Amino acid sequence: MRWDNMTTQQIKNIVRRYALFEDNFDSMMPNSRRNSRWCANISQTSFLRDVEGHQGSTPDLARCGGGNRYLKVNLTPLSRYGTVEFRQPSGPTDFVKISNWVKLMSDFCDASQNAPATNFDFSTYRRSDGRLFGEVRELFEARGWTVEKSGRGASLAFIFKNEEGDIAAHKTTPEMKEMYQRKRVLNSNFSDFYARI
Repeated sequence: MRWDNMTTQQIKNIVRRYALFEDNFDSMMPNSRRNSRWCANISQTSFLRDVEGHQGSTPDLARCGGGNRYLKVNLTPLSRYGTVEFRQPSGPTDFVKISNWVKLMSDFCDASQNAPATNFDFSTYRRSDGRLFGEVRELFEARGWTVEKSGRGASLAFIFKNEEGDIAAHKTTPEMKEMYQRKRVLNSNFSDFYARI
């Protein structure tokens, strides 16, 4: 996918939004294209953290994730062609399938151009790694932050540290629970908190 004068922030938006909607894209694909050696998940790798923390030029985004081109969103063509590749489809030959995928990615990229992270619907994010409040922790860790536990039992709390290791926020267990509308489904309290710090 390419448009004139792509900015680093627009490409970051594309990658961030694809990671957030990865489960939705997976549901449209055969099992062989949901997480394979040819199109690996982007929400579970250092790639997403590299993209979030990137401060260089747009072509230099190609180096994120060690320059791995076998990810669902491949940025390595940026340095050579100025394009982003979406690798997830299984190489269909059916015109309707190809056309539908191109239209979907075109609309997705258009919507991503100016969409700030604060507009994402975090209620769709359910990729927990099994830790307590795993969804919250994963999303902050994708930004290069750390979320540490402090205390135990009734005094258990969570400390949010930014990329420099500075404490940016402190949340008690009840405050963390208020960021979920149901178990493992994030609500607007989380999106407000995520945008604010």
